[in-house]
This record gives sequence, C-alpha cells and structure tokens, in this order.
Amino acid sequence: MQALVFFENMQRTLQFSKLSLFLFFTCAVSLIVFSQSPTSTIRNRPPAQAPSGLVYVSQKIDLRQQLSADETVFSLDGEPIPQLQTTSVTLGLLLDQEGYIVTRLANIPAPNNPLPLTIYPAGTRGGQFQAIFIGMDSVTGFCLLKIENLPAHFTNIVTAPPPPPPGVQRPIQLWGFNPKQRGSGTPGVLLIKPRLFTSTGMIKKAVDDFRYSPSNPLFYLTSPTTLTPVQDCSVAVEKDGSITGLVAYDTSGEETHFVFPLSRLQQLAAMIIAHKRIVVPHAWLGATSKGYDPHALVPNKLTATERGVLIAAVFPDSPAETAGMRPNDMLLSISGRPLTTGADLSSTLRLLPADSEVTLRVRRGNEFKILPARLAPAPALDAKQQINWMMGQMEDYERRAKQLPTDDPNRAKNESKAAAFRTILGGIWNAAPPEVWLRLMYGVEGTAVTPQLAKYLSAPGGVLISTLNASGKLAQAGGKVGDVIVKIGEQTIADAASLMQALSSEKGDQIEIVLVRQGQAINLTIAK
Repeated sequence: MQALVFFENMQRTLQFSKLSLFLFFTCAVSLIVFSQSPTSTIRNRPPAQAPSGLVYVSQKIDLRQQLSADETVFSLDGEPIPQLQTTSVTLGLLLDQEGYIVTRLANIPAPNNPLPLTIYPAGTRGGQFQAIFIGMDSVTGFCLLKIENLPAHFTNIVTAPPPPPPGVQRPIQLWGFNPKQRGSGTPGVLLIKPRLFTSTGMIKKAVDDFRYSPSNPLFYLTSPTTLTPVQDCSVAVEKDGSITGLVAYDTSGEETHFVFPLSRLQQLAAMIIAHKRIVVPHAWLGATSKGYDPHALVPNKLTATERGVLIAAVFPDSPAETAGMRPNDMLLSISGRPLTTGADLSSTLRLLPADSEVTLRVRRGNEFKILPARLAPAPALDAKQQINWMMGQMEDYERRAKQLPTDDPNRAKNESKAAAFRTILGGIWNAAPPEVWLRLMYGVEGTAVTPQLAKYLSAPGGVLISTLNASGKLAQAGGKVGDVIVKIGEQTIADAASLMQALSSEKGDQIEIVLVRQGQAINLTIAK
C-alpha cells in the first residue's frame, strides 16, 4: 500500500515537472519572439535619467480643418463628415524658467491656440500643462511655445558644451522616438507619451555648407546616416548629460540631417519673440535680377563656368546696398553656393535664416569681388505683399522729401531713394494686382460702383476714385476724389481690372478719360 502511494506521488511529481518544463519553454520561446519583434524596443521602458528639459509636445489636429475652411463639410453620401482627430506627438526642449519651449510641429496652429503638453523632465515630477503658440521660424521650421505659470521645481536645461573644432567628429547620444514607431499621427490614436529610444551617433561642424556662419552654427549628423521622419526633433546629448541641440530631419531626400545647437535655438527663440509677425521670414538680400546674360562674358578672359545672376537693381538701404553691390554686377555665388538664374537666387535666400552672415562673390566688369553681407528678414513672403511693401517705401521716401527744405541734402537723398523704388516697381508692374498697378502708374485707388451707388452718384457704373495721389497723372490732369471713371477711350469701365486693361491697351501717347462728377460728364486727357 505504501509502495502504491509512493508511486502515485512520483507520477504527480513527474506530471508537474513536465508541466513546469512546458511552461518554461513556452515562456522562453515567447521572450525570444518578442525580443525579435520590430516594435519590441518601443515597449521597453526609457532609461531612468532622461535629459533635463526634455518635453513631449502633444498636438491634437482636426482633419476636417485640413479639408476645408468651412464648418460644414459633407461626404459623398451627403452625410456630414464625422470628427476626425489625430494626435501628433514630438519632442521639444524647455529653454528657460519662463516656460519657453522650442520644437517642430506637424501642423502650425492659430495664434494663442492652446496645445496640450506633457512635461517629462528627468528626476522631477511630471504633469500635463497647456501652452500657447508664439511663432515659427520659416527656414528651420522650429516653433516657439510658452507654458504659463511654470512650476518652480522644473529646472533649466544643462549648459551646452563647447563646440568641437571644424572637421572633428564627436560622439553623441540621440534621444528620440523609435525609428519603427507606429501609431503616432493615426486618427483616433492618442499617444501622449510614446516610449523614448536611445542610440549613438556622431556630429561635426557643417562649415562647408553655405548656411553655416558664426551667427548660424550648424552640425552635420554624420551617424546614423539615415533617419525616419518620426526621429525629427530628437535630442543630441553629450556623454556628461549636457544637451548639444535638436535634430532637424531633412525632408529634401538628400539625407543631410542637421543638429541645431542649443545656442542657436536660443537665438531663434529670441528672434521669434522680438518679431512682430507670427512667422519669421527667410533672408532678404534686396536686389532684383535679370537672370544670366551670356553676352556679359568677356571674350577670352572668362569661361562659361563664371555664369551668375545679373543684378538689375539694388534696393535703397538694403543688405545688398550696404555690402556695396551695384546694378549690372554679376552675382556668382552666396557663401560658395553657385547661382546661375534668378530662381537660384530666390531659392537660396529661402534656405537662409533672416540674420545670416554671408559672402557674396561678384564680378564687376573684369574684376572679382568678395562682399561680406548681413542679410535681413524678408519684408514680405508673397508677391502681392512685396509690391505693397515697395509702394509703401516709395511713398514714405516721397513724404520725407517733401517735409525737408529744397536746399537740404537729405531731401535729394530721399527723392533718389523714392525714384529707385519707382524704377524697380516700374519693371514689375505687369505682375502687380490691378489695384497696386493703378496706384503705382496713375496714383489712383478706387472701388467698383454698385447699382445702388450708381443711382446715388448719377453714374452708369465704373470705378469710384477713393484716393488720389497729388503727384499722380490723373490728379495732375484735373481728376478729384469722388469722381467716377466710366470710360477710357471707347472702352466702358466696370472695375479695377477692366480699368487697368483699358489703360494699358490704349495706343498713342495720350489717353482720353470720361469721368462723372456730381452727375456731370467730364473729359480729361492724361499722358500714358
């Protein structure tokens, strides 16, 4: 009997051992499979000591706003589109105790739009805080946010280490998201704090890049050589834990990823704060171009490789004028970047920060010159704004000149600057909107006459003159504010566009204009 009990106990023990062994091997296989999973590193916990000042920036985006500016958008079956929200998460740096954060956003919000932020500094209490959007640098894409009433226990980021000598590579550690991170940016997925991922890399000064200058120090990320978009805004950290800067993912496909040092990020933040516009524009040289002129080459002295952009005009008080550039100079390169067309010049300037220090290589006749220049923020970002700015500058110089005595030397200087702007505008008037063209060429601003207003003015329609420059052609011919332009030659006028078309299409040196003033038709003749 005792032998039977012993045998049954031994059988149970063996069965339990087999079960334990089976479970052991099952767990072991599971761990091996999991460790080989491409997303396994995402699930690993981040190292305990994250860089001080590192924050998550979580931004909710309503995809309906990307589809239409209207509040009511309907699908193909006629039903309103459901709310489609996605959450974009990136990393940023807390710059100072005032709560300023620098990051790069997937979607630029409206001013003062609250953004949910999750603060994740090392070794201190976390939390979620609201931030407001301050502005963006258009060249780098870095945005500045601000947390109001930042708790006192959040410390400043560590002072950046001294930069390495040119050409010397330095090892760093990258703190960012896993390159195989999934889910971020997917509608309905709310990843508030994705797992951090650390890797090693190398950086060196980008002194051979045309964007590099003492005011814009940059580093190449030489290793790893490839990144994924989710690694944008990764933090480069030194061995001692101090922060070098933030990584900017290269969207051009050339795999030239830059690390913007902490000192540069602080400069950009100060520039955004000081700027009056939401978006800080790119650099501006202040010169117009004619493109490449092959006849400008001197036979037997210059080769076709010395092609450049022929400068047509230089703006008064511009970086180009300050540097010593003149009309008819051939601009060959900017900080070593060759130029052959006006498009090259425009695209190069759009890649340079507003405060860039550059060298201009210029050919003037048979001489080559190197002109140092400090660029300025572009006065406007689109063609219409640029023309309006030039108009305002011209009128400002004219006003200054009239306020000075005729024998004052500054009067002649202001008149010369106004004439320069008028010449530049005269060369581009075809690209100007009708309203701007009329203001420039004839000193007229007006509005189309509505049917109700036509009855009140006793006019058949036309353009009501609302502003008239005293020195303009129409004012000199006897036109007045309140007149209605109804005909140019034999052409009937309906609006500013038809007025511009009629004025530009008239033949001869003089233009016949029919006005209505207080119900009476008046004929005027102006010079074309």
